[in-house]
Amino acid sequence: SEYTAYFNVMEEFSIKPEALLMICKYCVDLKGKDIGYRYIIAVAKDFAYRGIVTTELIEKELNDYMVRSADISAVLTALGLKRKPEIEDLQLFNKWRKELGFEQNVILHMAKKCKRKNVRSLDDFAFELYSNKIFTINEIDNYLKKKEEYRDIAKNVCHNLSVYVEVIDTVVETYLSGWLAKGYDGDTLEFLANYCFKKGRRSLSDLDTLVQSLYDKGLVTLSSIAEYIKNGAKIDEFIRRMLITCGMERRPTESDRNTLSIWQNWGFSDEMILEACKLSVGTSRPLVYVNAILSDWKSHGI
Repeated sequence: SEYTAYFNVMEEFSIKPEALLMICKYCVDLKGKDIGYRYIIAVAKDFAYRGIVTTELIEKELNDYMVRSADISAVLTALGLKRKPEIEDLQLFNKWRKELGFEQNVILHMAKKCKRKNVRSLDDFAFELYSNKIFTINEIDNYLKKKEEYRDIAKNVCHNLSVYVEVIDTVVETYLSGWLAKGYDGDTLEFLANYCFKKGRRSLSDLDTLVQSLYDKGLVTLSSIAEYIKNGAKIDEFIRRMLITCGMERRPTESDRNTLSIWQNWGFSDEMILEACKLSVGTSRPLVYVNAILSDWKSHGI
């Protein structure tokens, strides 16, 4: 059955016997004589998928591996792995050097900084850095420092909202990065998270809605937002007076705020608005009645 497997892979991928023998020798040198034929077949297929099926191409691939093995071994050591380099390591190493453009010293630094100590995680980390156009050791250190700062902000925001998340990086990617790109800093976002919590809006999506609303109004700095909220509190206090004068007891709504803004734009003072509220007591829809009174006064220049 082993012979059949070898001959099948030679026939399917047009691999010459001499080429397959070279692959066998490479696998034995790498893994020892107790290696199973399935591993050899898997390596042969990997070579074939990459178009390496002749003795010349295989010899070049293995020579390249031997030349690079010392560099790859250094990377494995930096990852804390105690094993010989394999052909898969060479493929990834070539990708980092040739396709992504990282130098050997940078790859070693990446390996030391990689949180999960395996080659696949290092590959993911390399692509993350490449995607963010980060190629030097200083850039990597600054990027990781900034990333840790973002995590701390995200943790504080979630704490202020009383929200638990399993993976804090998800919060950074989904929400925080967008907020920071709009110009909000950590202190402002933590303040807004606390504000949302006090208002009973205790989710990240609620905070996102608030941030977008403030951004649309051009409010980005902590001082401008604090002033806006302070003014909003004054407006809500006057709306409560309006509602009580009308004989109503409920919290101010966004619709109330918009309606008050319209009346103020018509030129009416707070005293005139309250006067109209007094006349609406006992009606089925007091604020609609107030609107009608003020509209009539406006049309008569009162």
